Amino acid sequence: MKAVLFDVDDTLYDLSDPFYKAYAELFGTADKSLLEKMFIASRKYSDEVFDKSQSGEITIEDMFIYRIQKALADFGKEISRKEALEFQKIYTKYQSGIALSRIIEKLLKECRQRWIPGIITNGSSKHQWDKINTLKLTQY
Repeated sequence: MKAVLFDVDDTLYDLSDPFYKAYAELFGTADKSLLEKMFIASRKYSDEVFDKSQSGEITIEDMFIYRIQKALADFGKEISRKEALEFQKIYTKYQSGIALSRIIEKLLKECRQRWIPGIITNGSSKHQWDKINTLKLTQY
């Protein structure tokens, strides 16, 4: 084996953490189990329209609105387009503060000593590079 590849989202950092924090800031506290279900739904709806947002069929803003409105509606919470965009703004704020866990840092350091570490991702280039830089992954 010459290299080890890691996915960025939900492998190198917890993708749900910024979602939970954004929800709490905008709507208040909620049951952890309910938040987990909402987060999973938001990922499902994001996946539904991701290709359309990348091809220009819909705007990125419309993708953000769609995924959070649909996810919350699944659990009886209707929100406006304005609230959906505010959620995205807050989510982005918390996403800019993501960090590697100590376990992942240790794993990356150990891998770097034996193999060539690499990153794979299917997200948009700029967005993923922002995460890579925030997580300080270029050192590996």
